[in-house]
Amino acid sequence: MAQLLLRYGASVDALRSGDMSPLHYAIGCRIASQQVPLVQLLLQNGTDVNAASAIGTPLIMAAYNQSTQLVRLLLQAGADVNAVTPADSPVPYVRSCTALAAAVKAQHAEIVGLLLAAGADPLLPVSNGCTPFLLAVAMGYSAVVQRGKEDVLALLLPRLPASGPGSLNDAGSESGAASLNLAVMENHAGVVQQLLAAGAQVDALHSGSATALHIAAAMGKEKIVQLLLKAGASTEIQNCAGMTPLYVVSSPCRHPNCDGSGPEARRQIMALLLSRGACADPWAAQERDASTRDQQQQQQQQQRVPVSAEERQRVQQLARELAAQRRKQGRVASKGRNKRL
Repeated sequence: MAQLLLRYGASVDALRSGDMSPLHYAIGCRIASQQVPLVQLLLQNGTDVNAASAIGTPLIMAAYNQSTQLVRLLLQAGADVNAVTPADSPVPYVRSCTALAAAVKAQHAEIVGLLLAAGADPLLPVSNGCTPFLLAVAMGYSAVVQRGKEDVLALLLPRLPASGPGSLNDAGSESGAASLNLAVMENHAGVVQQLLAAGAQVDALHSGSATALHIAAAMGKEKIVQLLLKAGASTEIQNCAGMTPLYVVSSPCRHPNCDGSGPEARRQIMALLLSRGACADPWAAQERDASTRDQQQQQQQQQRVPVSAEERQRVQQLARELAAQRRKQGRVASKGRNKRL
């Protein structure tokens, strides 16, 4: 039928509702055996391989439909591999989307490989300022594992720059999260392990406020905590509230991916952190540091100006009073933070 219509002058690029061309309809054909012949016929008759529509180009549509053969045909015909769908598309899941992002969402490693080989940009921002790489990290194993999520990441990781925007440890995306912290927040232990093996900075800060270990501890994710500690995560870095991971684990978590781990799981995490040298009393540690600084200052002063034993005792007493005052202020601040959390 299509051949007959074309023979009698039908336009190969006639548009219908939604600006969809015959090529779009051929790709969306529900009769699978007819898809490839129809697409080949249209391409042979000069159809616009990059015809834009509200749902994107034919290549984007083929990637979403997980049709490897159609993707190959369109790429061979010169399809724009980095075309982006309109931000105001009536179909929410394709807004500001590329063919690579569509393939990542479909968890289709073979199509991802084809698109990358054709020049697809894994750092091209798509919806919400996210890149195809960060999409792959965020999706983790939420889709069908058999479709090769780890293979998708393995294909994307070598395409990232060593540093700067879009790199493995870049926290400059709209979400403000380095890829490792994003994987932790989405509770994807397998992705966390893969990113660490690829060189992710284990102590990178999320939005300047918390490390991956803070996040995993707060969410009660023992397996991820173990992975991070094995990779050398620091137990003493403080978040924006001045809390170490040991104290974060004892606070209620409000993250949507927190599974509400019970007291036993949190005790296990606390035991893990303590076994790796976590300070059980960070305020005392701060006071010891302050006391050490005070003593050093006193020694320097003594070297410059001789002082009597009575004056020295008075200075030491003042240092003790200041330390006690800092301890009291720290506990008050800690109670205030716990109430807010």
